[in-house]
Amino acid sequence: MFARVRDRFSARICGALGVNATESHLNAALAMMNEPTGFAALPVEQQERIRQSGNAIVHLAQQHAGGLIIAPPPSRDGFFATGSYFILELEGRYWLATANHVVESFERATADDPAVKIQIGELMLGLTGREVIRDDIADVCLVSISSVEYPVARVPALSAAAGWPPPGPREGDYVAISGYPASIRERPTRRRVEFNALSAIYRVTQAGKHHCSCQFEREEWINFEGPPPPDPGTDLGGMSGGPVLMIGGLGFPVIGAISQFESSFEILRIGLFQRPVFGG
Repeated sequence: MFARVRDRFSARICGALGVNATESHLNAALAMMNEPTGFAALPVEQQERIRQSGNAIVHLAQQHAGGLIIAPPPSRDGFFATGSYFILELEGRYWLATANHVVESFERATADDPAVKIQIGELMLGLTGREVIRDDIADVCLVSISSVEYPVARVPALSAAAGWPPPGPREGDYVAISGYPASIRERPTRRRVEFNALSAIYRVTQAGKHHCSCQFEREEWINFEGPPPPDPGTDLGGMSGGPVLMIGGLGFPVIGAISQFESSFEILRIGLFQRPVFGG
């Protein structure tokens, strides 16, 4: 094993819940927040209800997210990179889901050093002999893994229901995301990497066919639990590939993966799964 991922990820959870959020947007779990002065003006009981519901939703996203490592064995120096991933169960098969540029980074690294592998949980893998489905435009990718490999991946799968993927979000909808930024990653030894999660709820501020974006609206953030949100300008690289769940409707379907974060403008870009590339 070339790296050791800590068994229990320590969570850094923040929320970006706008003051105009409605119960329908939060699946009837969150109370309305349409008071002119925002969250602080709501009754304490209502604030607590919102915090509890938001905390449950971001924990759901975090439960299905994992930290991914691209590197050779620890006995060798060389390429080292991290990203995020989740496991998708689609039509009875299991898939490693991440951002396409994360997989491309692995492909470039392994071209220079065939010993480089992808590690997810306790599983080390390459792409040889695996089915790879990718969408270059949306920057999302699925890599097949076997039912024997799935338990070793160490995160529970998100199931794709009939008709998946669901329609993409619209501007004003809410999504729950989770990933593992490199800025809060720790590497105490060459054999051990410890990931810390950033999980949050964000409002979609721009929506398109292949992507949607979430502009950080710090004036409307609520800290559900744990340390405060990252400071402005913080590099959140490493979250690429983390799951994005739609809030509203029936359940919390996975709609895509984190693509990139633009720290200068604090915009989170999300790649959306499309039919027929990814089923449906």
